[in-house]
Amino acid sequence: MNIIKKILATIILTGVLILVNASSDFEQLFNDKRYVDAALVLQKECNNDKRIKSCQILGFLYEHNSNSLIDGQSLGGNGKKAKEFYTKACDGGNLKACNKVRLLTKTLVQQEYLKESQEKYKQGGVFEGKGGVKIYEYKNGNIKALVPYVNNKVNGTVYEFWENKAIKAKISIKDGLNDGIEQKFYKMEELIYEAYWKNGVRESFKTFYINGNLMQEVYFKNSKAIKGFNYTEEGVKSEMTSAHLHQINKPKG
Repeated sequence: MNIIKKILATIILTGVLILVNASSDFEQLFNDKRYVDAALVLQKECNNDKRIKSCQILGFLYEHNSNSLIDGQSLGGNGKKAKEFYTKACDGGNLKACNKVRLLTKTLVQQEYLKESQEKYKQGGVFEGKGGVKIYEYKNGNIKALVPYVNNKVNGTVYEFWENKAIKAKISIKDGLNDGIEQKFYKMEELIYEAYWKNGVRESFKTFYINGNLMQEVYFKNSKAIKGFNYTEEGVKSEMTSAHLHQINKPKG
């Protein structure tokens, strides 16, 4: 094992031992790099509801994917298995595991969008010629946006994410023009805005309060707002005045 793998393995082991005072059987198996056998000890404890923290450790091991760090046995870890065991720990009252469930849910959503985009548009990362998926990232490496190209034009669903990995926007594009549904979300993934487009022309939009209740709905004709309604948080509806519609139609900037 090279020095980098040794350092990484030490980090994983340190993280595990911080999580719980591990049993001597588990610690010995883990130190011997017998990860599968160590996991069986933990899984037995986890399944019997004797030690909720054993579920948390399993989640940790799967999250950090030991098979990329060692030359011996591995768990072949993955995010879905990590979420499964963190969820068991969370159900048992482990608040740290609950936080992990929320974070992993967002990570898995990004992975699914990325997989879907890459499968549909053939290649990821760089787009050339017929198409691919361009990936934009934040400085910390989290995905900022996935933009699919076909014939050097944006085609398909564009996904945007907040820095905390929550979905920020989903936009349907055809030949470089908005076509279909456009949605925008708050940082906790509540829907804030939804619009319908056809060939680059917006036909209607709705906005929402953070509690999910409708705030506004506006309808367009020939790109001009012609009718709309406002709603209070309690759901009381009122029709927009011509002055309000004029403000919506007023050019931005």
